[in-house]
Amino acid sequence: MTELHEMLAFYQSKDFESLSYCELTEFRKIALRYRDKKLAMQIYKQKQKLINEGKVSSKEFLAAAYL
Repeated sequence: MTELHEMLAFYQSKDFESLSYCELTEFRKIALRYRDKKLAMQIYKQKQKLINEGKVSSKEFLAAAYL
């Protein structure tokens, strides 16, 4: 099992609602590398939900940009 596969399994074991914006960004990047467009879209929608609810700080946006 590759490290990337282990990371994907780790994030898939988590509930979307419990992940931070940065964690979701990393998870989506991995999903896209695996070409799982459906999962990537679900993650994107959760990220948008956090933004719309005002739960993402400017520091978190900046940190996610570096991932």
